[in-house]
Amino acid sequence: MIVIARFDRALARPWRGCVEASWRDAALVRPAEDDDGAITLLAPGRGLVANGVEVPWDAPPAPGTAVLVGQRSIRVGDRSWRLAGPGVDLTLDDVARDCAALRRHLAILVTPSPAVPEAAVRLRSLASWLFGADRPGEPEAAVKGLVGLGPGLTPTGDDVLTGALAAAHWISGAVEGDRLLYLGLAVLGAGADSTTPVGRAMLRYAAAGRFPEPLVRLVRALGDPEADAGDVRLAFVAVVAVGARSGNDMLAGLLATLLAAREGGN
Repeated sequence: MIVIARFDRALARPWRGCVEASWRDAALVRPAEDDDGAITLLAPGRGLVANGVEVPWDAPPAPGTAVLVGQRSIRVGDRSWRLAGPGVDLTLDDVARDCAALRRHLAILVTPSPAVPEAAVRLRSLASWLFGADRPGEPEAAVKGLVGLGPGLTPTGDDVLTGALAAAHWISGAVEGDRLLYLGLAVLGAGADSTTPVGRAMLRYAAAGRFPEPLVRLVRALGDPEADAGDVRLAFVAVVAVGARSGNDMLAGLLATLLAAREGGN
């Protein structure tokens, strides 16, 4: 049996479902039980996403194909592979959080603008709520304004919000009170019909602190005092390369939120 070593460490197991949609290098698998969360099958080299696994296929599986994940194996249709090793950590739990390194690394990066200008307005409102001691309020309005905003398999607003969530999780100590928890609940409560199936899966995991691999690598580099400018730029470019505009929009959310925290004295 062929061995697979590239999968999310937190990949749901045991798990069963069927392919909901497929593209050239990815397939979204709908769970048999709604509470289990979707799995993403990926062509090798694409970069992992939360609850994702790289599968060495010749062609993506067709919609309706059955998928079964065991403790150490995965079966897609009539093909099976063995899961080996610990998998890839797609959380930010163990990343370095050196504020001096963050300031130094942010200084060499340019924060991109979201593909949809309205997303920038919603993002500023969200950042103000996260880091403003005098703005208790609720995050629902900003979150609902972002979820599903714009075109794409993962709309612009979803990508921006994923980047913002990554920033908030990285600097969770700077977020006022229980606002990170409330933000996650607002994302989960935005409604299944508010965005695309792919966007919905990405946001579900981002709310729980699990992110696309290129984004995790960049956050690791930003807070690492031993990372140099070249390391940070390489990680930045890898995020830019995600999708047609998704990486750019994730960066917009991540960097703008980190800068807002810094400007707020956090």
